[in-house]
Amino acid sequence: MLSLQLFLVVIALPLMFLAALIEERREKTNVLSESEARFRTLADTAPILIWMSGPDRLCTFFNQGWLQFTGRAAEQELGNDWMEGIHADDRDGCLRTYVNAFDARKEFAMEYRLRRSDGEYRWVLDKGVPRLARDGTFLGYIDCADDITERRKAEEELRESHRELRALTGRLLQAQESERRRIAREMHDDWTQRLAVLGIDVAMLEQQLGAPDKARPLLHSIQGKLMRLTEDVHALSRQLHPAILDDLGLVEALRSECAAFSEREGIEVSYCPEGVPEFLPKDVALCVYRIAQEALRNIAKHASVDKARVALTATDQELLLRVQDAGAGFDATGVPSRPGLGLSSMQERARLVHAALSVTSEPGLGTTVLVRVPLGGVPHEQAARVAGR
Repeated sequence: MLSLQLFLVVIALPLMFLAALIEERREKTNVLSESEARFRTLADTAPILIWMSGPDRLCTFFNQGWLQFTGRAAEQELGNDWMEGIHADDRDGCLRTYVNAFDARKEFAMEYRLRRSDGEYRWVLDKGVPRLARDGTFLGYIDCADDITERRKAEEELRESHRELRALTGRLLQAQESERRRIAREMHDDWTQRLAVLGIDVAMLEQQLGAPDKARPLLHSIQGKLMRLTEDVHALSRQLHPAILDDLGLVEALRSECAAFSEREGIEVSYCPEGVPEFLPKDVALCVYRIAQEALRNIAKHASVDKARVALTATDQELLLRVQDAGAGFDATGVPSRPGLGLSSMQERARLVHAALSVTSEPGLGTTVLVRVPLGGVPHEQAARVAGR
């Protein structure tokens, strides 16, 4: 009897343990099912497009947002069939991004055009992250996509507005230079000539009057004022538009500007032109001249030096302007995002001729302005005479 009871106990214990395991698994299954149901509910009510893939790269789930957007059934999207909705021009790039991220188990983001249920292709931003089990086992990816078509349109409209603004700025600069050229010519050809004639008339009047004690000092004073006025008008004419730039070219125009700057500001300028083609496009010559002018003005205002250097050199590919001083300098990293009018003007002029402009400076170590203008269209080899040598 005892052995029978012992036998029943031995048989019952494993059965009870097995029943407990079955019950535990059933509870885990129910919890997992409830968790999956909650996830699907959340995914289907989310205002974004969601899809999931397994460890074999094949897609296993698409939320209602995705299915409503594409107008396709879940069975039509599973596996790799969902890529049929991607624009043909974007498909290879998307697949490459997805596969590379999948193999590396890394997050990814990609933009592509996805066909909507009405047939229109819409831009979506798709971001994917790896799914990992608690023990670190890789389970696949979960992706969220959002329609960014309107955002892209707004960005493109903003870029177009920037392009139009830059084009307008360029036209304004060109119109300004044209008006400057007209006024400068009129001042040079008319005003200065008339002032010169008036000065000669005063000198002749002085000779005809003889030497009256009161008239002579007054005439001398008038003559001196006329001479200074003539010089000022001539200087203003040169600042508005240097006729020498049209007549003798960039090298001589900069030489004259450096000499005038030194005389006016008391700052000695070392001017070093080398290898510059005699014939340059007018827009390139004017751009480089104006940037040099502005750089020299900045030296006079801020550098606190008595010497500066201007170098103008060229290769077959580019023209280089370098304006340097060893003065006060400034912290280039602290320059505000909105530069002053001087720097903005230099940047805009450089952009008009596709030049690269850089300004480097450190406190106490001076400032260097460097302009690199491409010369692909300038017949460098044909310039038998090279200016500045």
